[in-house]
Amino acid sequence: MSITSSLHPSREFGDEMTIVNPRFHAFKNADKNPPGMMIRELMANCIEAALKAPLGKRLIKVDTIEHDGYDKLSFYNTGIAMDPNELFAALDISCEVNKQLSIDGNFGEGAKLAASKYNPLGMIYQSCKNGKVSCAWFGEMSNGRYGRLSFMGDERVTNAANSIIDVTNDFTSEELKYDWTRVTLLGKTREQNTAIEPYYGEKSSSGWLAEELYHRFYRIDPSIEIRLYTGHRLPKNSEGYHLFETIEHRRYRECRPKFGAPVQTGVFTKSDTVTLQNGIKLHFIHDEEYGTNHVSSSRTSLQSDVTFSGIVFSQHSLFSEMFSVEKGQAWASKSHKVGIPFCGKIISVLVELPLGYPAEHGAHRRELIDPEKHNEEVRFDNFSDLINDNLPDWLKRLIASKTEIGQATSLDEVKKKLQEFMNKVSLRANASSISANSARDLAPVIVLPKRKNDSRHRDRKPISNHEKTSPATHISPKNTTSTAIHPMFEIKPVFDKEEIENMRLVDRIATYERVGLGTIYINMTYPTIDKIVDEITPLYPKAPQDTLYKMTRELVVSAMITRIGKAVIIALTKQRLQTWSREDVDKSITPEALSILADEYESDLGPIKSVLSARLSKKTVSTVG
Repeated sequence: MSITSSLHPSREFGDEMTIVNPRFHAFKNADKNPPGMMIRELMANCIEAALKAPLGKRLIKVDTIEHDGYDKLSFYNTGIAMDPNELFAALDISCEVNKQLSIDGNFGEGAKLAASKYNPLGMIYQSCKNGKVSCAWFGEMSNGRYGRLSFMGDERVTNAANSIIDVTNDFTSEELKYDWTRVTLLGKTREQNTAIEPYYGEKSSSGWLAEELYHRFYRIDPSIEIRLYTGHRLPKNSEGYHLFETIEHRRYRECRPKFGAPVQTGVFTKSDTVTLQNGIKLHFIHDEEYGTNHVSSSRTSLQSDVTFSGIVFSQHSLFSEMFSVEKGQAWASKSHKVGIPFCGKIISVLVELPLGYPAEHGAHRRELIDPEKHNEEVRFDNFSDLINDNLPDWLKRLIASKTEIGQATSLDEVKKKLQEFMNKVSLRANASSISANSARDLAPVIVLPKRKNDSRHRDRKPISNHEKTSPATHISPKNTTSTAIHPMFEIKPVFDKEEIENMRLVDRIATYERVGLGTIYINMTYPTIDKIVDEITPLYPKAPQDTLYKMTRELVVSAMITRIGKAVIIALTKQRLQTWSREDVDKSITPEALSILADEYESDLGPIKSVLSARLSKKTVSTVG
C-alpha cells in the first residue's frame, strides 16, 4: 500500500514546533555546560558590547567586588547597555537584546547558561544606560530552576515582575557618565571567593584567568583595553591591574629585551606566519628556553609560558578563538607528528582558518565541527601534512640543529641501501602513500557550504586543503599508482630521554609517522643495541676499546635501522592490495611490532662481525673467535 501519492501538504503554511517544557529545557542546557565556557561567554559578551563604545572609551575590567563580606569575581565593560525592559528580556533564553540570533553565531543563551551551573547562588547584573542603573539577580530558585529572583517589597522595583530594581543612587556622578554593564559571579556559597575559586571546590592557580583567556582568544580588537585586577600571576602594581595581551598582540608589540638593548618586535625569540593560497595561515612561534622558563615569560607574562598548538577560527571580525588546543607536555609529546621533532618545548604552532571555511562551533562552543562531514570535529591533527610541507627555513634549520646524529651511524649509507631496496620492490607513489607530492596532487577540494541569508559565503571560491594544488578530483586510494618511485622517507635518531618519553618510545625501538614524506624516529637508547654491542666486543680483546665500541655500535645501529626501514617499505607496498587497508598497514609497523623485529637480530651478527673484522684488520688488530 502506498500513501505518498495521495498526500500533498503545503510547505507555505504549517504548525511550527515549540518547546513544551521550556523550564526543563533551560535547566538541562545549563547543567551540561563545561567549566571553561563560563569565562569564554562572559568575555565574548564584554567584547561585543565594548566595541560599540566610542573609540578611546572601550574598556573591559575583570576585578573583584565585595558582596556580603566576601570577594566575588566581576566582569565590567563599557559600551552598549540595557534599560530595565532590556535587562529583563536579556535574562530569557535566546534573547535578541542588542544582538541578532543565528544558528552559527549568537545563540542568545551562552553566558547565562554557562555560568548558572557554577553560580547557583546567583549572578548580579547591573547596567547603566543614559545615567540610570538597573539591577537584576539571576540564580537558582527554591524549585531548583534558574531565573530572575524577585525583589518583591523593595521600593526600588521598576517592573511588574518585581525582578528589576533601580540602583542609580549607589553610584557617583562620575560612574554614571558612560554606559556600562557589570556581571558579578556569586558562586555556590556565601563564603566562596569566586576570583580564586571560580568553580566550587577546585582551587585555581594564581594565573588561572589569564591562562583561560590567553589560550582561548587568539585575537581581540586592539581598540579595547582589557584590565585584569585578578587571575594573573604577576604581583600587583601601583595601578592595581595589568593589561591582558592576546597571543597575536604579544607577537607584534614592541619590547626591549633588557635595559639598553634595541627595541624588537614581539616578546618571543622569533615569530613567523606562512600564508597559503587557500587563505589558511600557519603561525610558528619560537620561544627559546631562558633559565627554567622561556624568553617570553620575562616580558610581562600574565600567564604560563608553555608552548601550545591549536586552530584559530572566527565567524566574524570581533575576535578570533582557539580550538583543539594542546599545551605543554601534551603538545611536546606529539609535535613530531606534524614534522617538528625535538622542538615541542620551544615551538608553538597555530593553524588559522579563513573566514568562510566550512566549520562551525560545536555544542557549547567547545570544538569546531564540519557540517558537511556529519559534524565531524575539525582537529589540529587534520592539518599535519599541511604544516610539515610548509615549515619555514629557519625552523627546518632549528630542527636540524637539535638532531644529534654525530658519528653514531652511517645514516647516508643506510638511506642509500633503503632507497635501492625501495626501487627493488617497486614501491610507487600512490593515493595511500605518504609522499608529500602525491598528497598535494590528490588533495580534496573543500567547497564552502551555501547558507541562507548569509552574505559571508556568497561568491567565495572553494578552499583547498593544500597550497599550490591543481584542480583536484576525487581519486580512490586503491589501485591508484604512478610511475614514480616513492621518495625516501626521513630517518631521525632520537637520543634525548625526554624526547623519547614524549614520543612514547621508552623500551621501543622506533615509530613511523606518515606526515609529509614519512619519518622513522629511532630510539638510540633502545636496550637491544647495547646488548648486541656487549655480545660482539669481547671477541676483539686486543682492539682499542674506544675504537672498537664506536665501530661496533655504528654497525649495529646501521643494521637495525636497515632492518626496520625494510619492514616499513614492505608494509607500504601492501597498500596496493585490496585486502590491506591503511589501518592494516599501520598495525604491522607499530612501535611494538618494530621492537619485536629489532630483538630478532641473530641474522645480523654474522655480517656485522665480518665487516668489523675487515675494518679492524686494517689496523692490524688480532681477534679471537
